[in-house]
Amino acid sequence: MKVLSHILLFFIITIPGAVSFAQNQNGAPQGFNYQAIARDYNGQEMRNVDIAVRVSIYPGMSGPFEWRELHSVTTNRFGLFTIIVGQGTRVEGSVDHFKDIAWGSSAHYLEVELDFPDDAFGFLPTGKNQLFSVPYAIYANFAANGGSGGILDNDTDPTNERQNFSQTDTLLLLINNDGSIQSSVRCDFDPKNELQDLLIDKNILKITNNPDANDINLAPYLDNTDNQTLINKGDSIGISGGNTINLSRFKDNTDQQQLILETDSIRITNGNAVNISELRNPQSVYFYAIRTTAYTASGGEYYMLKFDDVKTNAGTPYNSENGNFTAILNGLYSFYFVYEANESQSIYLFINNSLAETFVSNTETMTYRLSFMKYLNTGDIVNLVVYNRLAAPSPIGTGTFSGFKVY
Repeated sequence: MKVLSHILLFFIITIPGAVSFAQNQNGAPQGFNYQAIARDYNGQEMRNVDIAVRVSIYPGMSGPFEWRELHSVTTNRFGLFTIIVGQGTRVEGSVDHFKDIAWGSSAHYLEVELDFPDDAFGFLPTGKNQLFSVPYAIYANFAANGGSGGILDNDTDPTNERQNFSQTDTLLLLINNDGSIQSSVRCDFDPKNELQDLLIDKNILKITNNPDANDINLAPYLDNTDNQTLINKGDSIGISGGNTINLSRFKDNTDQQQLILETDSIRITNGNAVNISELRNPQSVYFYAIRTTAYTASGGEYYMLKFDDVKTNAGTPYNSENGNFTAILNGLYSFYFVYEANESQSIYLFINNSLAETFVSNTETMTYRLSFMKYLNTGDIVNLVVYNRLAAPSPIGTGTFSGFKVY
């Protein structure tokens, strides 16, 4: 297996939804499921492969991580692997135990990195994503038991409850401390009258153990439909003992049409044609390039990032001289790029020379790892642009840019 075939990975994260928790001795869930599919540059699943998974949890988009752990897993025949975050081997972090993460202090982010045994690049990032409700259930359990920001409710005094249940022969009552009735429900506590059942005697529907109940005669609802048959007569269809329907108006000559295979299309006689050029000549589209050239942007300059060291370029969609990625087929494309930014810069996505998305409005001095997906038509051009927000010159950082056609 070649080294470069592992660099780009496409993930399907299934944290929300059907989540399974590991339980600690205190009953609090200390972990959540993470599932992903590993793919190579061609979009093919990495099947039955041993990989190392490194998981980091950050208390914000930037800054040091609170928790880092390792997992060793093997993908299945679909390229899928599953881990429980919080149940791996701790390697680093500002907290010593997973349960000590301060989930309620800020929005937390999850970063997953993979390492294949035959790769020379070490752990490869897959992007950083914000965590939502599932891990914060851990914090809710912490707060409910008297933790920071919670309310401790260990009141075991039975005399100071605000309501009490009471029962009469026919009612179940909810009574306030002042003796007033808050609500009531009519109840039947006689077990002898629950022994009833429905039965059919010939055509009569009856209920048992109730001599005063009315019997229902079902004879009027019986008919002879079971003895009828469908009959096909010429251009009509009928039912015995009933009516017929003339089907002649539904006849046409579509059976006389034929399919014709042409060079790049399929045509039906006296009808339209469908272009199948992409089906006849399927083409993989993927690339990976590294930016090594230094550049200093002047104050207020918009600079188009160019990744000059192209490692792979199937279908030649990427042009290192002008930084253009050009879609050579209609379809859905996945992109991932890493940028070493200086402070006071903006990172933009341009499609066909128009602003399509603002990734980061004002950078800090750090490494940004960003991924995105776009549906592109043949000939659409994708560029990454960095804007120097300062009035003074600012160095443009290095990084990597990769992508492939998903569908």
